[in-house]
Amino acid sequence: MNFVEHLEHVIGLIDSGKPLAEIKAAILAIYEEASGYDQARLNDAQRDPGPAVKKVDPAQTETMSTAGDFVENMGVLWRRRPTGYEPYPYCKECSSHPIMTPNHEIGIWGCGNGKHHAPISVKPPRA
Repeated sequence: MNFVEHLEHVIGLIDSGKPLAEIKAAILAIYEEASGYDQARLNDAQRDPGPAVKKVDPAQTETMSTAGDFVENMGVLWRRRPTGYEPYPYCKECSSHPIMTPNHEIGIWGCGNGKHHAPISVKPPRA
């Protein structure tokens, strides 16, 4: 099931008055699927940590020639792509620069190595 189908299923359970245990199980299935997606992105990023970091003033990013370069902004690294920046930051502190994943419950981006974090409010530089 995709995310929308999961949500429609949960809404159907609620509308039909199913027991809370059944609704909770359906919600946990959504959570597990989303967690698996985040873990897959993290694994991909750890297998390919990407190019070396270049410290660039965000105001000068339009002059960057290599689309895969990292740009430091707001204490984390952002990977530049031809269409802008990737939505997930990378850890500036770790030498392998693992991707950071969001933890919305406590409002942080967590380092893939579990050692560092940044506020969820950090945003990539303006493209």
